[in-house]
Amino acid sequence: MRLVRIFLRRHLGGMQKPVWNICMALWIVTTAASCSTQKFLLPGQSVLNSNMIEVELTPELSASANEISGVLKDSKNFYSQIPNSRFLALFRFSMRMYCLSSPADSNWVNRYLRKQGEAPVVYDEGLALRTAEQLRGMMESKGCFRSQVTFDTVRWKKNEVRVVYHVKPQHRYRIREVNYAAETEEVHRFMQSMHESSLLRVGDFYSQDAIVSERSRIAQLLQNAGYYRANESLLTVRVDTSFLSNELRIDVLVHNPVVQERDNEGIHSILLQKYRIGNVYIQPINTSIRQEKIGFDTLLYPYKLRSRIVDYRFVFNGTMDMKPQTVVRNLFLFPGATYRPRMAQQTYNSLLSLRTFKYVDVEFVESPRSCDTLPLVDAKLRLISLPKHRLSTSLELNNASPFGSQQLGFWGGNLGLETGVEYQNKNLFGGAELLKVKGSLLFELPMLVFRDTTFNEFRDYFSSFDAGLEVSLDLPAFLAPFAKNIVWQRVKPHTQFSLGANYQYKSYFERVLSNASFGYLWSRNSKVQHRLTPVELTYVRFLSVDSAFMSRILGFSDARLKYQYSDHFIMDLKYELLYSSQQYNERSNFSYVLLMAESAGNVLDVVSRLTGVGVDENGVRRILGVPYSQYVRFSAEGKQYFYYGAKSVFVARMLLGVGVPYSNSISLPYEKSFFGGGPTTIRAWQLRHLGPGTYSTVGTIDVERTGDLLLVLNMENRFPLFSIFEGAVFFDAGNVWLFRNSEEYPGGEFSLKTLPQSLALGGGLGVRINASIITVRLDFAIPFYDPGQETALRWRLPHWKFNQIVTNIGIDFPF
Repeated sequence: MRLVRIFLRRHLGGMQKPVWNICMALWIVTTAASCSTQKFLLPGQSVLNSNMIEVELTPELSASANEISGVLKDSKNFYSQIPNSRFLALFRFSMRMYCLSSPADSNWVNRYLRKQGEAPVVYDEGLALRTAEQLRGMMESKGCFRSQVTFDTVRWKKNEVRVVYHVKPQHRYRIREVNYAAETEEVHRFMQSMHESSLLRVGDFYSQDAIVSERSRIAQLLQNAGYYRANESLLTVRVDTSFLSNELRIDVLVHNPVVQERDNEGIHSILLQKYRIGNVYIQPINTSIRQEKIGFDTLLYPYKLRSRIVDYRFVFNGTMDMKPQTVVRNLFLFPGATYRPRMAQQTYNSLLSLRTFKYVDVEFVESPRSCDTLPLVDAKLRLISLPKHRLSTSLELNNASPFGSQQLGFWGGNLGLETGVEYQNKNLFGGAELLKVKGSLLFELPMLVFRDTTFNEFRDYFSSFDAGLEVSLDLPAFLAPFAKNIVWQRVKPHTQFSLGANYQYKSYFERVLSNASFGYLWSRNSKVQHRLTPVELTYVRFLSVDSAFMSRILGFSDARLKYQYSDHFIMDLKYELLYSSQQYNERSNFSYVLLMAESAGNVLDVVSRLTGVGVDENGVRRILGVPYSQYVRFSAEGKQYFYYGAKSVFVARMLLGVGVPYSNSISLPYEKSFFGGGPTTIRAWQLRHLGPGTYSTVGTIDVERTGDLLLVLNMENRFPLFSIFEGAVFFDAGNVWLFRNSEEYPGGEFSLKTLPQSLALGGGLGVRINASIITVRLDFAIPFYDPGQETALRWRLPHWKFNQIVTNIGIDFPF
């Protein structure tokens, strides 16, 4: 290696550093490709290069080649020995890295190479024999009975071998007939309904996997029909292959259970009977309260279930911090009802939806009162509470340099920070009431704040400042006149109240927002959730507006900006629909969709028109002397998660939004408008600094920009790096637009013809640090295409400068 370095220095010493790096990389790759595996092998050993399958078809099977190919498509899953992995399906880079180390040396370099690399896979004849047996079993499990599999090895290179498995298949059998029966007459009648939904269909190829799934399905159906003792072990499946033309018959028989008598007099068979629920025992456990009492107390709680009263038994040690009614009305297990395990799953989901319990366990045991004439099973619920109090924080840090800025250095741009603190009480009054108190702070520092000492007031240090406080209360019930007619267990109802206030300061205005709302949230299943907010009130009061800025917007004939920077009142109605197919604690692909529809001002407009009160000289209708907003607004968010490999995921997201002002409003209110840019949408632009359309701020005062339409497309690939560090590569596209042409925002109007030219494009790299309880996000983004620039300068990469990187630091993933 020393000679190589001398040669490179003599002949390439005058080259630039990138060329030197390329040469070194080529040398490493070449060395890795040529390193020998022999030093890691014992005499007579060989490295497994690959596994191959050769199918030997007889002339009568040649027409069934596609069928046989379908049987073998999953053959890789049955290999007992897998060759070393290949990069791009060509190079065994990990194995070559491992072989760069010395087996006789354990210094840190060799340890690192062996840790990051992959040891050569040494061919094992015993494992090859096991693979042949497993392949033969796979053929049989898919209907190719009496198939044969043998193998041999082919020498490949000096110390490597390929294993070739020779498969001699037979004709694949199809199902001719399926029969269901049971030893008990009642169960036999029940089994006759299995044909319609059976996984074993006449005409299909025989499949052992289908039989296993059918056994499980039948056992579940029997249990959910009330047969407590039913399980897969009671099912016998017989396969008759004596028919001609490669067909078979499948008989499914349900046996009666065999039990041990309580007095140990012997073992005998009993009838498979339907069970009913006897007692329901509920044991709440509060881990935050020290349990000093020895023994348990039992509380009998009667609950009205439609036209009858049922009794639930609460078992607790010491104090019980949860009201019995709150727990009971979320149960799907009723004394006297037919035993059905699926009701236990619904109970589990319903109790967890209260967001008060960390652990919910449901167990069924045969009741001591059970007998042949009245089979009973008792349900035992164990509930472990979450900590009652919770404090959490959030953080978003953003840095960006204005395009064209001559500032040098990584932190040459404006610095923005958004942080929040939230307190939660998960059981405020003992009925799973959730209280939230959230404080937020957002500010942006101008780029010269650390160098300019001429600022006189505190606010001079900020280009924007935002502070807010919100208090909300979530009750696990419907507070409404119609609530008595609702079956609580089916809808998981919540009533939500909130109050909030927000102070906002920017270099050209200062205002205060106050808001209040109440609404309902409910869900019929774990995938779909509804939220209806009948009343949401927002009052916006401007404390001051910069005189120069106001003079500028008064000079426009379009009063859009003037409207947005004046006092106004909003009374809206909102509905949201959330769909998510994500499975808890499962790594599987899933979809997420959030739809929202909002309408404002209609009730106030009707009142104003009926009374004729509150109309000013310009025809603008007011409530308590303040103009009210009227608009409709729709938005949609869709996300799709694709998991691959052990820890990698690809995420695609689309955001759509449209708002239409009408009647008493000439534009959307500022706080209801759509904004472009930001750390969770288009990351190469700061929040509210993109759009609308191709609007350019060159030669103008750059105010925060708003739009009536929003389109955002995001793609992000997340992958592991090392330890707790993960990497990300992302691409963002989108913008905001106006419905109508605007004098203050030239080029901001939406048009399908100019849509491609008005889409902003950006992308970058990110790092995620997965600590034990939080994920810290660090994203570096640059603009690829900026529609707000002159036409010749819109593609930004040729004009890109290092100090124009937009840096986003935050908690958790952006979406």
